[in-house]
Amino acid sequence: MLALVAALVFVVCTALLSASIQADSGQYLAVIGLGSQRELGNLASRGLNIVHSNADLLVAICSKLQISQLGQAGIQFDLLQPLGEDTSPYLIYDGAALESSCSLDTANAYPYAEDAYIAQLRVDQAEALAIAGADLVRLSRAIPWPLDVATPMRRASVLPSVSVESLAQAVSPTLLIHHVCKLQDRDALGYCNELGTRYSFASAGLNEAAAYLYSAYTSYGLQVTYDPFVFNSMPMTNVVAELMGSTGSREHVVILSAHYDSISPQPYDAAPGADDNASGVAAVLEVARLLSEQSFPCTIRFINFAGEEQGLIGSAHYAEQAYRRGDMIDGVINLDMIAYESLPPGDHLVDIHAGTDPRSVLLADELVASISSLEEAIHELPLLVPQVITAGATWRSDHGSFWARGFPAVLGSEDMDDLNPNYHSTRDTRSRIRPQLMVEFTKAALVTIARLASRSYAPTPTPTSAPTPTLTATPWRLYLNLVRPLGW
Repeated sequence: MLALVAALVFVVCTALLSASIQADSGQYLAVIGLGSQRELGNLASRGLNIVHSNADLLVAICSKLQISQLGQAGIQFDLLQPLGEDTSPYLIYDGAALESSCSLDTANAYPYAEDAYIAQLRVDQAEALAIAGADLVRLSRAIPWPLDVATPMRRASVLPSVSVESLAQAVSPTLLIHHVCKLQDRDALGYCNELGTRYSFASAGLNEAAAYLYSAYTSYGLQVTYDPFVFNSMPMTNVVAELMGSTGSREHVVILSAHYDSISPQPYDAAPGADDNASGVAAVLEVARLLSEQSFPCTIRFINFAGEEQGLIGSAHYAEQAYRRGDMIDGVINLDMIAYESLPPGDHLVDIHAGTDPRSVLLADELVASISSLEEAIHELPLLVPQVITAGATWRSDHGSFWARGFPAVLGSEDMDDLNPNYHSTRDTRSRIRPQLMVEFTKAALVTIARLASRSYAPTPTPTSAPTPTLTATPWRLYLNLVRPLGW
């Protein structure tokens, strides 16, 4: 299948090359080999706009001058067609959807990773791919580079608090299923019907879900806000609930998130999205309910994003604003599709996508440790069997938006090698999920978030100002002391 897609892409790219040159916008999308990190760092400092990276490659927006500089530096790269004013670069997961979509005849698709392509798309092309079943990541045209991924977490002491393992046992399967039902149904048609939609462009359904989330968080006594944004002229909103930290560590923030929008081949009619991603949203709501009754040194934010199915639009908006504000985000646990496994085998395998940032790997270790502590606390057989993915971790959910801004984050999901066959269809309903997997994932998320938020950080040292020069020296020597270069 991949060979067929690659062959089709080659034919399309060849046919478009001459037209691309004539329509030259002055900026190109380029896929660049990571043969020389130092030279790429030099080019980045000169304005090379890097929009994505993986273990072996970078994706960048280049001018003609930068293309020339890449060649002169001996750096290998593949040049895609010029960027159009109405297009954006995307990561596309699912080659079958790319092959079947009519967008293939206009998208310059490039095989970028084992399961992903790079292409520049108009919004309508991206939406056609999403409806066909592809997962999309819309790439920002201005991520900071190089990302500060080497900065270790500051040392923190964990304060004794309520036993989070015992608190996790209060997770209510009934409430989790209730949330899934309320999110999948259309209120006017009766409880837990399968005809609801939370499609990002179906305003009534999306707003109904957002109002439900806002009301639930408010009932827990949390500070709740809408975080509005506009995509393709359509207003959408994230829902953000906050449990403010109780000590001087409150500027440190941990986030538990899940997207609440859904999609299907008939998204305006029905897109129930029980597993994708009412399951993750239900877990966030239940953790918020239980932790809202506790107090933690650090601040906890519970966030539900819109526009995920269109390329992580809501989380990209939020992460960018957090980056610009200088938010001190110590970690993001993002949950997406946590309620399905095949029976048999019922092996309870789950994925934790951490990537290669050491801080994100530490987050994954915390989640694994939480799963182990829960098993020890109740003396049962493994409830979840976590698989931590570093190299080759997917970007195909909202954690990717935080990676792109240099924040540590992980994705928790069901085993992607045992993916829900009802995914992105009208069959993704409450009756076809495995609630027990969702219950155990919720417990693990609760323990992890509680432990992260229980850390107490030493206050950030206040910089001391340099002493004001005094006129004890002769005037010419004082002048020299003020203007001489460093190192004298």
